Amino acid sequence: MAGERVRMLLDSLGVALSKSEEKVLAAILDSCKNQSSVTFGDIQDVLAKKEGSKISKQWIYQCLSNLEDAGLIQAARGFPQNPTEYVASIVTLRAGLQKAQSEKSEQLDEEERKLSEDIQKLKSLEPNRLAHRLVETFTEQSQGSNPIVVQGVTSVRNLFQTEILDICNRGDIIRLGGRFSFIELQDPEKASIELKIIEKTIEGVVIRGLIQIVEDRIDEALEENVDFFMRMRDMIMESIKSGYLELKAIPIQKSTYQFVSLNSEKMLLFLTGTKQPDTVALFTRENRSILLDDAIGSFDKLWTQATDLNEMVYDFLDNT
Repeated sequence: MAGERVRMLLDSLGVALSKSEEKVLAAILDSCKNQSSVTFGDIQDVLAKKEGSKISKQWIYQCLSNLEDAGLIQAARGFPQNPTEYVASIVTLRAGLQKAQSEKSEQLDEEERKLSEDIQKLKSLEPNRLAHRLVETFTEQSQGSNPIVVQGVTSVRNLFQTEILDICNRGDIIRLGGRFSFIELQDPEKASIELKIIEKTIEGVVIRGLIQIVEDRIDEALEENVDFFMRMRDMIMESIKSGYLELKAIPIQKSTYQFVSLNSEKMLLFLTGTKQPDTVALFTRENRSILLDDAIGSFDKLWTQATDLNEMVYDFLDNT
């Protein structure tokens, strides 16, 4: 009957034929070589002539029903809707296989979507946060006074996305203060979070970036990261023009908090000053209100003294 290669291809489409169903299908195809359709009696006669094809009448009907459900054969019906003739050909097989292919493709697309969601959930899961929640659950004691701490640039970026970007809405204010070392500028293809930052400004979220940089190196920094800026050129220009993206610079020697905050409710405070900061603590108003207010107050004070970069960045993009 069906060769191993054919059987594997059918399995990939979700079409699994039993040996009995293969024999019934072969009988219809053989009979339809010389006539347009066959009756149940014709099928039964062909099967009876083949050695080892001892299939009961009831099972033949079951096989025919399964083949019709799979779309591999067609049945003409009389009254009261009982099949009277059957047809199997290249046309019916192609139609059935196309249907199976479409259904299998939709199934795999849905599985891929769910798998992608599971992968994202797994990537964003923070063991430290989960540990705190387990303690709260099993001991009925709140761990709210203890900040969540994560390590590693990937974990820092994931925490920034889940705790800040994913939950901010129109009218919210995100402050970014420091050297922005966790921002990916060298490889635009990896800049998914950076793209989302700009998308948030399009949605009406205010992004205030206070960059620590040597003033006479601003032009040089723009040139060095031209690929990053050009990938999102139109969106960045639109965000600057709308007023939702605000960029300013302060001298690198100025002492300030390295942090990202959402409104005045929570912030990610960088605990290391390395080129690639890999340790961050999440503080909320509930557990560190004084620290939060001090960091934001310091940011806002420096903001009034900082050099505006919006016009410089806009002109750079407009002329590049």
